[in-house]
Amino acid sequence: MALSAQFVNAKDLRKAIGEINSTGLVDPKIKTVGVKKEVMLQSFIEKMGAIPEADEDKLAESTITFYNKIMTEEDPSPEEQAKAEAAKKKPKEPKGPSNEQKGYDLMKAGASDDEWNKVFGEFYAKKGVTDQEFIKKRIAIYKNIAKKKLAKEGTPVEEPAKKEKAVKKAAPKKAAPKKEPAEETPPAEKPAEETTETEPVTETEPATEEA
Repeated sequence: MALSAQFVNAKDLRKAIGEINSTGLVDPKIKTVGVKKEVMLQSFIEKMGAIPEADEDKLAESTITFYNKIMTEEDPSPEEQAKAEAAKKKPKEPKGPSNEQKGYDLMKAGASDDEWNKVFGEFYAKKGVTDQEFIKKRIAIYKNIAKKKLAKEGTPVEEPAKKEKAVKKAAPKKAAPKKEPAEETPPAEKPAEETTETEPVTETEPATEEA
């Protein structure tokens, strides 16, 4: 059972008909202008079924795939159709400003490089992009676009606020404590040399021999 026309993509159907018309295998060609989708689909199915198997190699692979899809798939069930309709009616989340608009606002406000990196770093992080070189290149592009737009408008651009570098003040040097003159210590007295008194040696007279 083939898909009903309401579940066939009209753009894909016209593409497949254009491909089959270009092969020269169908005569007359299938009309696509001013023709309802249901009529186009029926003509396409009839013409594809009439092509001899020997000539199928002349058909584009995409044409054969599309034909097999509409001939083998079935229409979605009422429950599936209801879910699809509910998904269409679901309100879409409002889109935020484009990257070009973000860049314009940042440039106009004179944002610093840190602010640029924060805004676009968070944006690309949500998309799973963490390559810092890529992000830097994208920022440079949006800065250039913003500058051109502001210049065209004649809008003055605020200079980005420059962070003042903290200057460390040198601590005052403490005066070295004055050294008190060292007290002179008197030279140590040499110990008195001990003098040993020697008793005088008394000479003994030689003994006289008795006659």
